[in-house]
Amino acid sequence: MFVKTISNVEIRCAVVSNGDGIFDVRITTRAIGDAGPERVWQVPGKTSFATHEDATRKAKYLVVSITAVSACGKPKFLAG
Repeated sequence: MFVKTISNVEIRCAVVSNGDGIFDVRITTRAIGDAGPERVWQVPGKTSFATHEDATRKAKYLVVSITAVSACGKPKFLAG
């Protein structure tokens, strides 16, 4: 799991197994100190991978490409 904090919001980008030997990338956010549930966001581009290594590479790229978060916690990504 890769974690980044922007504007008092913790962003997590994790690799999860869907149970069929396929690995998905999931992005969640939560305001620091908020006890409520994490919010799950749509991942741009390809989100399912045949290997854990490929999914991990995508997760790392995504967390680095997040430049800001909106007021509701939605991550904003670098263009391109």
